[in-house]
Parts: sequence; C-alpha cells; structure tokens
Amino acid sequence: MANPADSPRAKLEFLYRDVLGEVTNLVTRLEAVTAEFAVIRKNRVVEGAAETLARAAGASSAKLRTELEASTEMAARRLVAVVQESTRIVREVRAARRRDYVIWGVVYFGASAFGGSIVALVLSIR
Repeated sequence: MANPADSPRAKLEFLYRDVLGEVTNLVTRLEAVTAEFAVIRKNRVVEGAAETLARAAGASSAKLRTELEASTEMAARRLVAVVQESTRIVREVRAARRRDYVIWGVVYFGASAFGGSIVALVLSIR
C-alpha cells in the first residue's frame, strides 16, 4: 500500500501550506514595514511642519524686530524734537520773565520815586 504522505495530493497540500506560511510571513512583514513607514512619514511631516513654523517664526520675528526698531527710532526722533521744542519754550519763558522783572523793577522804582517826590512836595508845602 502506498504511503498517503507520498501521494500527490499530500505533497500539494504540504507545498500549499508551506507557500501559504511564507505568504503569511511576507504579509506580516509587509504590514510591519508599512506601519513603520507610516510612523516615519508622519514624523517627517511633523518635522517639516516644525521647520516651516520655525522659518515662519524667524521671518515674523525679524520683520517684527525691524518694525519695532523703526517705530522706536521714530518715537525717539519725536521725543528729541519735543525735548528741543520744550527747551526752546523754557528759554523764551525765562527771557520773558527776566524782562517782566526788569519792567516791574523800573515801575516800582518810578512809583517809589514819584511817591517820594509827592511826599517831599507835601512836606515842603506845609
């Protein structure tokens, strides 16, 4: 009697199981590689987004810094102009105050002299 394991049908089933096992192993490995590739791809997308954000932040920072420096410089120029104008006004006020003191001094002296003259005249008439 022939060994059933030697029959063509048994050999075919053995080959079928062997090939099916290899295919199963290949599919499992392919799924693992696909999962790793998805993770790597996702990480690259995240890294690319991070790099893009870093570049955008750097560009925005540089632009903001430039605008801030320009604004600060303009404000400083305005402040210098205001200080110079204030200094000019203070000098003019001081000069006007000195003139007023001189005028008031002359007026007081004149009034005192006039008053003294009137008193002397009244005393001499008596």
